Amino acid sequence: MKFYKLILIICLLFISTNSFSAGTFDQKTLLDNNKYNKLSSNVGYYPAFIYHIVDGDTVDAIVCVGFGFITYKRFRIYNLDTPETWRPSCEAEKIHGEKAKEEAKRLLLNKYLIIRTGFAQGYYCRELADIYLPDGTNYSTYMNSNGFAKKKDYKK
Repeated sequence: MKFYKLILIICLLFISTNSFSAGTFDQKTLLDNNKYNKLSSNVGYYPAFIYHIVDGDTVDAIVCVGFGFITYKRFRIYNLDTPETWRPSCEAEKIHGEKAKEEAKRLLLNKYLIIRTGFAQGYYCRELADIYLPDGTNYSTYMNSNGFAKKKDYKK
């Protein structure tokens, strides 16, 4: 019994001290957002709030998984590989990676969107997911078609 109380206290402390530096999260908005009900009613589609952009192809989100439950999860974007911002191979890759990250921030940060899961886990055990922008566009498709994907070669 003491073990469960300890786990509960740790969870409550984590939730109460977790801060969102760039915006505010409203659980009621996530749970009651009727804007996405049609899409999110499909299996594997979940309403989510993106609260942190790691880089152009990795995000942290709060996801409504159903029955009023939410979870914090790091997602790797399915079918998207943007240039590295951490340990890039050269300066050109770093610059291209920063541009991809800025575009990801513009499109995703502090927004309520739909995440589709159900793919295998990625290399670092991150959940793979598709993200849909408010207009229904697939984020991965947008980034790939607008030149933000990783290039095969960077001139050093």
